[in-house]
Parts: sequence; structure tokens; C-alpha cells
Amino acid sequence: MNIRVRLWLFATTLILLLGQTGLAHAQVGVGDPLPETEVRLLDGTIMPQARLRGKVVLTVFWATWCPICMRELSDYQVLYDRHHAAGLEIVALSVDRDASAVQDYVRATRLFFPVAMRTPELKSAWGPVQGTPLLYLSDRAGIVRLRHLGAPGRDALENAIMPLLDTAFHGQ
Repeated sequence: MNIRVRLWLFATTLILLLGQTGLAHAQVGVGDPLPETEVRLLDGTIMPQARLRGKVVLTVFWATWCPICMRELSDYQVLYDRHHAAGLEIVALSVDRDASAVQDYVRATRLFFPVAMRTPELKSAWGPVQGTPLLYLSDRAGIVRLRHLGAPGRDALENAIMPLLDTAFHGQ
């Protein structure tokens, strides 16, 4: 067997094995649709994907042990208060292992946008989180328009949100 065939067989086997073990996950990127997932919020209610249809959605992966996340979450609450009525939805997905710590933090800081734990289903749908905060901003058609790792700052994020809010939704 020649070397090219051996390399091809090895690479194909490796890809198949990684896919079966769950180590290979597609990363959601700019231009991709939002994953079609339901989210179980901290209060136990299910937020269906349909609730996000026609809205500008900021999905945030965060953690209680991340100091940048703590600072940014209060800014997201300000943006939520300002623009929720115009069609902004924020969904915060915690990568913490301890849901009670997340519930305590959300209660103490008075966050009013939807918060959930990142489940295995969400991990599979969104792909790996290499760091926090990790933000995805999608337009009213459900297409990701911005992916950002780190703290964009409230003004920069608001500047990215505003044109999306100003666009009418022509979906079904």
C-alpha cells in the first residue's frame, strides 16, 4: 500500500473516531444559523427556539469564576433594559459545573435576561468554548453576525446591536 493511501486511511479513521467520541465538534461561526436547540433555564422552564425568532439575539457563554464575565454581565443587563422592547434578547449560558452558584450570582446581581447552564446538548450544538466570555450576536433571521471572545465593551457591543435592531424581520 502506498504512503498516500495509508495517510488517507489514517486521517479518515481519526476523523471518524473523534466524531464518535464527541471530541470533534463544529464551532458555530459568523454566517451560520443559530443552533436549533431548546434551553432549560435556571428556573426549570424550557425556552423554545421559536421564542427567539425575529429577534436580535446575544448568546453569551460565561462563568462565575471569570472576572471579565462578571463585569460584562452587568453591561449586558443595561443593554437588555435599553433594547429588549425593540427586539433584543440575551441568553446567558454558564459553563460552570455548580448550578446553585450560578443561581446565587444571578439573584445577587439582579440579572433579568434568560440564564441557563450549558448542557451536553448545547455543547454539541454550539461546539467548544475556548474561553469566556464568548459572545455570538445574531440578526433577526437567526444568522450569526458576530463572534467575539473576550470583553467587547458595552459601547462597541451596542454599536453592533443597533443596526441589527433597525433591520425589519421578513421571515416566516
